[in-house]
Amino acid sequence: MQRYSRMVLSTCAEEGLLSEQHMHIFTELFNGVLSQVAKCTNATLINRLLSVLSSLFIVLASHPDRLTPFLVQIRRLLTEVVDDSSSDEKSMRRHCISVLLRLITTFSDAVKDQAESILDVCLSVRGFLSAMQQAACTHVLAALSNLCVNFESQCNFLASTMHDCVCYFRSSEITSAISNDAQFLSYVGFLSQAPLNNEEAQNSAFVSNRRSLRSNLSAIEGVLTQVRSVQPPAHPAFQIIRPILPTLFLLAERLNSLHEAQSISLIHPSYGPTVVDITESDRQQLISAVDPLAPCLSRILTEDPRNHARCFVSDVTDCIQSITGLLASKMANELFADVNMESWSAQLVSHIPSIPDFRLRFWIRRSWRLVLCSCPELAYCQIREMLLRILSEVHSRLIARWEQLAQIEITEEPSLEQLFTEHMVCMLTRECVNLLRAVLNISDSSSSPEEKKDEPTCFITSQIGQDLSVVDGVVALSFFCLTCRDATSAIRIIPACRALVDIVKNMLNNGQCEEGVAVFMLVTSIQSLQVHGSDEVALGPLLSLVFHVYYSLRKGCNSLLRVLQQVPQCTQETLQSFDSRIIAMIANNELVVEKVRREIIKKLLRPLIALSVGEQHKRTVHLRQLPPLAKRVKPLVDEDFTALALIFNSD
Repeated sequence: MQRYSRMVLSTCAEEGLLSEQHMHIFTELFNGVLSQVAKCTNATLINRLLSVLSSLFIVLASHPDRLTPFLVQIRRLLTEVVDDSSSDEKSMRRHCISVLLRLITTFSDAVKDQAESILDVCLSVRGFLSAMQQAACTHVLAALSNLCVNFESQCNFLASTMHDCVCYFRSSEITSAISNDAQFLSYVGFLSQAPLNNEEAQNSAFVSNRRSLRSNLSAIEGVLTQVRSVQPPAHPAFQIIRPILPTLFLLAERLNSLHEAQSISLIHPSYGPTVVDITESDRQQLISAVDPLAPCLSRILTEDPRNHARCFVSDVTDCIQSITGLLASKMANELFADVNMESWSAQLVSHIPSIPDFRLRFWIRRSWRLVLCSCPELAYCQIREMLLRILSEVHSRLIARWEQLAQIEITEEPSLEQLFTEHMVCMLTRECVNLLRAVLNISDSSSSPEEKKDEPTCFITSQIGQDLSVVDGVVALSFFCLTCRDATSAIRIIPACRALVDIVKNMLNNGQCEEGVAVFMLVTSIQSLQVHGSDEVALGPLLSLVFHVYYSLRKGCNSLLRVLQQVPQCTQETLQSFDSRIIAMIANNELVVEKVRREIIKKLLRPLIALSVGEQHKRTVHLRQLPPLAKRVKPLVDEDFTALALIFNSD
């Protein structure tokens, strides 16, 4: 029932396929489910009933009076005294809040007239909620602000909603706690003995500090996610958040510095250095991608304080990554106009060498990519050093990781740890590829128009194309990804490499670039054929890329011919014929179809192209000469017809 109502009914309502008779039936169903919620006491069952109600919100458009009894039940479920230690009860209360959020965000037109009733419910239940549940309730209030009639009222509403959160981050307690590593570790209790059990943890001031930090960060993340300005491009929350921006960016730097050896050495032995490692649940998610039979574990299995501490560090880091990315994407005009943005961007990429791979890929995805792509053209100088730092450090990291993988000898079935290490490197490489595609404005050709609208548009691509230092870094990292032993990364980086060829071509024509860059592009492209030539999907685009490099850069770079002279089994006559043909194509501005491009390069570089899997394992079959078959002797034919003549004798 739950799946049917969620998948089928909502789609039918969106497509306008439901008649008045259908809506009457669904309204009766809504009333029936709501009455079951009123009588039910089992938290697990209530969770399922709430899911059904959520998918039946389509009836509110024609029957808005049904909202009042629904809000009564939500208020009752959130204010009843329950056992907070029960996971089912916690899940049910979180579900109530998420249902309210869906009601406002998806059916805003239907509930606009009763926004005050929803606000009253949110305010009346806050005293009964835990810190994290109150943060989730802030998400609801943030979404409710989108129903304000004007920009001023939206600003005032958000200022009231975020008052406690802003005061928390402006307090001397927090600003002092994040001033250095030792202070932060002391604030969250990592310098003291870990709690021995849950009861001791509940009474710990340090654990309370962790809850406060995590819940307030979650509240800010919710505001940035849910708020939509009623008067764009001005953002109603920027002036409210502006006083705490230095604290948020400093917290980002502090979380990165926790991975430094000197910070880890301060942590109490009861927690140990693994407190900043990957959580077991995140590790299992990565392993399950390469081993579908691997068991999926819940987030926290035991009362082990190290597990709880790891989850805290992971949650806080995830929040600050999302917050910094949302700040850039949601309020770019105000943020990048701030004189402190250059120093804030430097804080985001501080301590990169110490950040582990599993965190680095999420910094790229959630924060750095959005900051770089959202930066206006006029503010390029503020994030230039950030971009150079990312390109340099990530390039060095990937080189080291792939070299380590190349040195691992797998003589038998690889261990789970080896699979995890290899998969982690592949994930980091793919995240870097997505970053490079984003800053060069390369979109997925297979994406629908709706999906392309959601992709961030980079405003500094033209500035990047004119900055020689940045272009060198982007070229080095992009073409390195071509030769990584991950076919997915190689295929996805090819469009970015083609765009870089065009940028380098313009630079060569203007005398801004040396021939060495063009030689590097051609050599690396040919090397990629040696690595991925056996992949039938990758072979065609790689051949096209090699042709594009030579065709685009040959006119301004004579060194490219000397590169091809090193191709084995390639005669001087063949090379001269190929080069003359390319020069003629350039001179005549000849349009060469894709198939011809690939065939030209494939014929020239055939000795270097890796063999396909079938060719690699092909075995030569020698047919043995068999002796000729013995022929049967034909019987002699008797040509004496005397006996046959007796039959026709008339005598």
